[in-house]
Amino acid sequence: MATPRAAKTAPAEPAPEDATETAPRTGAEDGAEAGLVEGARGNALKKRELIERVAAETGLKRREVKAVAESVLSVMARALGEGQSLNLEPLGKLRVARSTDNADGRVLTCKLRQKGAALPSE
Repeated sequence: MATPRAAKTAPAEPAPEDATETAPRTGAEDGAEAGLVEGARGNALKKRELIERVAAETGLKRREVKAVAESVLSVMARALGEGQSLNLEPLGKLRVARSTDNADGRVLTCKLRQKGAALPSE
């Protein structure tokens, strides 16, 4: 007989940024993430880290990069919200495959097509 799942009472603590190993996710835990690449859930690049990486790579000041990054993200969000596709090499071509409105906001399911067999390495 299976034991019932415990109700969540507190938000989960974020994983330490220096953690190198995480338990593999199969998507079977909650069913909603069955299509995710293994390990992708805890490996998200957040806006703050994106800004820091771009500032380090370009030599620009963080506040300059932040202003440009926020504008670029805003333009991209509006375009996707209007149903436009984005063709942004080397990222690739991004298009909205499905759109659903719910109580929390709008859910856009996107497809990303990248040229070549592999992503550019750093």
